[in-house]
Amino acid sequence: MFLEIGTMFPENGGYVVWVTSALGPYWGFQQGWFKWLSGVIDNALYPILFLDYLKTSIPVLGSGIFSIVAVLVVTIVLTYVNYRGLSIVGLAAVLLGVFSILPVVVMSFMSIPKIKPMRWIVVSKKMKGVDWSLYLNTLFWNLNYWDSISPLSGEVENPSKTLPRALFYVLVLVVVNYIFPVLAGTGGMPLDQKVWTDGYFADIGKVIGGAWLGWWIQAGAATSNMGMFLAEMSSDFLSYLMQPCLKQVEKKGWLKFSFSSHLPDLMA
Repeated sequence: MFLEIGTMFPENGGYVVWVTSALGPYWGFQQGWFKWLSGVIDNALYPILFLDYLKTSIPVLGSGIFSIVAVLVVTIVLTYVNYRGLSIVGLAAVLLGVFSILPVVVMSFMSIPKIKPMRWIVVSKKMKGVDWSLYLNTLFWNLNYWDSISPLSGEVENPSKTLPRALFYVLVLVVVNYIFPVLAGTGGMPLDQKVWTDGYFADIGKVIGGAWLGWWIQAGAATSNMGMFLAEMSSDFLSYLMQPCLKQVEKKGWLKFSFSSHLPDLMA
């Protein structure tokens, strides 16, 4: 749905533009406001998740004043990167993505000699002990936000061809990036469901490839949250910026700072 409508409206603003076109500026504002609000709430998770991966190696970041300072520093730095423009955000997101995926790829190949396929069919008796609510919610959250590209459609060259191709590649990459690490982790070492908690892939990396691989996986998992923070902040900003009511407020001079006048700089 987002892909089809996004190619019909190849301009910044995404769902705000769609809803405004169909239902008028009032509901366009509501869509943009609630999407922006959900983005603020969701984006607040990523600095915490970033530290959550690092605290096993750097315990001082787990709580206290150091944790608070670290969250503030990460948030301020990533917000400044967004302020510098979409070209920098795009480059940073690509570099962070490559850095995050590479250690998982290395682990998957290194696990091949140790894999025992029979481990893949080991399940709890009658599936007891599986928290289906947590599983489905986590699955939904991890596969969410395919709509985040829509507010940036105006920055894409030839979106009618580029967007379908890009989302297809992303779909393949997401599926592969989930399936193969899980197969490597469950088949390359004895399975114990109790130890599969946050950050356990780093422990799997240490068993399969050594301490260096575990550290690399841990750093990659942490930096992936930085990439998601950057991408979502850009998407939320543009969806809010394109709201019709915000443009009217700027025209009336009720804002001392004009987002529109600074838009070319932010997009550079």
